[in-house]
Amino acid sequence: MSKPPKLAKFLLKILSSREKDEAYLGDIEELFHDRAKCQGPWHSKRWYWWEIVKSIPRFVKESIRWRMTMLGNYFKVTFRNMKVHKGYSFINIGGLAVGIACCLLIFSWARYELSFDRFHKNARDIYRLVSEFHSPGGEINYTETNQAPLAAVLKDKYPEIVNSTRALRWEWKVGRENMQFEESIWLVDPAFVDMFTISFIQGDPATALSNPESIVLTESLAKKHFLNENPMGKTVIAGQRTPLIVSGVIKDIPQNSHLYLDALMPIIFSKKAGLNLDEWSGFNFMTYVQLQKGISGKDVEQKIKYVLKDYFPETTTSIQLQPLTEVHLYALGGG
Repeated sequence: MSKPPKLAKFLLKILSSREKDEAYLGDIEELFHDRAKCQGPWHSKRWYWWEIVKSIPRFVKESIRWRMTMLGNYFKVTFRNMKVHKGYSFINIGGLAVGIACCLLIFSWARYELSFDRFHKNARDIYRLVSEFHSPGGEINYTETNQAPLAAVLKDKYPEIVNSTRALRWEWKVGRENMQFEESIWLVDPAFVDMFTISFIQGDPATALSNPESIVLTESLAKKHFLNENPMGKTVIAGQRTPLIVSGVIKDIPQNSHLYLDALMPIIFSKKAGLNLDEWSGFNFMTYVQLQKGISGKDVEQKIKYVLKDYFPETTTSIQLQPLTEVHLYALGGG
């Protein structure tokens, strides 16, 4: 006696797993045997497969309806239990909500902290120089500042370094007439605006820092002192009586950056403060270098580590490279 295809029968059992479909399965098998007697095994098997195909939409529809009904029942039971055990439910649901909120806050905080300085186009290739001092007693200290001529020397001496810049931070009163506020001023080399992503709203990046007595304001600082006026070419007073010409306006530096500044000035202005940019005495300037694409910072660090011995053979100070993206989270010296 001919039997239904095993695979087809197996599929029918999967799709008709509920008790009310047992009668339907029995009818299908009975009809299969009748057709096998009358029309032969081949026609009966083809008919059996076709019945399965026709039944699939019904099975799917019934399955969805049944699951939705069960889901609704689960919700009803859940709400009933919540009403009966209000205190217990409040503790569980409240605890779950607080846990999820804490996880989201921690994730948001971690994501923000890890995003520092990554918006710069050349972030992967920029490093800050860290000076490592060795005292006679064996103590090691680190500082983010270096000598003034170091930036230019490194760029000229090592082809892996394509750009370099110095930066000097001043907290200085800046404003117009009698309205002055203490602002964070960074005195930098012109290369600073090429290495870092500094967006100019007004002014030419190539010439904005060429005049020793010029100043580039952030957008918020320009609005603070000039409101809706065009600040370009106008004068602001720095300190007690130093006039500076506004040569550019840049977008505010994002908060997720260690480059917290309100304005930029040419570093050669620091000569008026008595700083000698050609002498190797004193560690007053932050130094940043930009490496060629694909060059390892560790390899370059080994080459420049003891570069100061070329100028001070007796020095115990060495140089480290700190990746720009690690400046915010990591201590000097990589700790």
